[in-house]
Formats: sequence, C-alpha cells, structure tokens
Amino acid sequence: MANMNNAERHGRITSSKISLVIKKGRAKDAVFSQGALTYFQQKRSEKRIGRTLSTLSHSQAMMWGLHMEMVVFSYLGLDYKINSQDTTLHPDPNFKNFWSGSCDLLVPGHKVGEIKAFQLERGLALNDCLMKKSVELFKKDFPEIYWQIVSNCILEEVLVGEIISFIPYYSQMKEIQEMAADIDGPDQWKTRFISEKDMMELPCIPDDGYYSNITSFEFDVPEEDIEFLTKRVELAKPYLNINYGI
Repeated sequence: MANMNNAERHGRITSSKISLVIKKGRAKDAVFSQGALTYFQQKRSEKRIGRTLSTLSHSQAMMWGLHMEMVVFSYLGLDYKINSQDTTLHPDPNFKNFWSGSCDLLVPGHKVGEIKAFQLERGLALNDCLMKKSVELFKKDFPEIYWQIVSNCILEEVLVGEIISFIPYYSQMKEIQEMAADIDGPDQWKTRFISEKDMMELPCIPDDGYYSNITSFEFDVPEEDIEFLTKRVELAKPYLNINYGI
C-alpha cells in the first residue's frame, strides 16, 4: 500500500485513482466526469499545501489488505520485488510532474503486479472475474484495478500486468492471526483486530473448496489502452495547474 504522504504523489494523478480520468462527463462536450473534476481540484489543493488531503484513513478493511500484502509476498518467488512503498514518476519529462504511481509488486523489466485482499463479497466477485482469464471482462467489471495496472505498466515501462486476489484458507488463519499479534511498534493497534476477532468474522474460505486462496491473472496490456490512457492524462494536464480556474 503506497505511502499516501509521499511528496511525489502530491498534485499528481496516481495509478490508484487513474480510472477517474477515463470517464467523460454527462454533458455532450464534457471532457471529464464530475468525479474527475473533483479529483483534479484535490490535486491542485495538494500542490498548494504540499501534502496529501487524506488523514486518519486506517479502516479495518484497509489494514486487512495491507497485512495480507505481507502474507502473499511470503508465498511468491524471488523474482518479485515488493514495491508498494516506492513511488515512480512517469519517465517522460512531459508527464513526470503530472503522473505517478506505486505498484505492489515488480518484476523489474518484465511486469507489475497488484495484490487485492477484499472483504468476502467483493473478493469472491473478483475471483469469479479473474478465473475467466478475459482482459475485456476484467476491464469492464473492475475498471479501477485494470487501469491502475495499466498505469503502473506505463510508469515502469513494462507490458505485462498481473492481478493477485488473496482470501486465506481457514487453515491459514491461526498463523495469520499470530503474525498480527506479534507486530511490535506504534502501529500495532492498527492490526490488533485481526488477532482479536473470531476467525469467522474475518475474510477467509474453506480449504479444498470452490475457490483457491490465491487467484491470479497475468495479461499483456493492449497497446491501444496504453495510448488511450496516455491521451486522457494529456487532456488532464491543464486541470492540474495550480492556477487553473483562477
């Protein structure tokens, strides 16, 4: 999970929110949706104050996802580098002041990966989608994740993306809860609920059932989507100017 107070994210469109720039507004001549316009206003505000607008956003769902990143990474091969605390700027000088992102996983020179550990209903819906191995279905049903991966591929200059959905098995929960209990330091309180809750109050699934604990989908990013997203960010650049609308 990216460090939201990283100065390289302030005032820039980030991969985690880049799906907002895809949508046009309802009016015939509206280049961007109202959601995108609000996001651009937030980015201008960040530039003015030199910090993120997000504060105290440590929800249990968010902290569960962050804890699961560490669990999943322990299962992956040595080729993967955990990258979620690093921010990459767009390599093109014409975009580097407007576009940045942090991928969860990086295989340098080959692919980027995102780990998602959602609550049960959404996590199972994501699994159903990924099991079909369809780029178009993934783009349609989970556009915010799809475009996040496309963005990070552009930033890291690779052409392969991977999405990994993780929902632990019942048999893994004892170890996961013990890991949460053993966390030391001032942030211990953020994951205390994982060790204190009953297992069935947490997102987990039966062993040897319909779903695997890890469901992944690796795909080649279509060149037309790289070009399309780049054009949309190009259109967004004036809106990120600190003096826009003044």
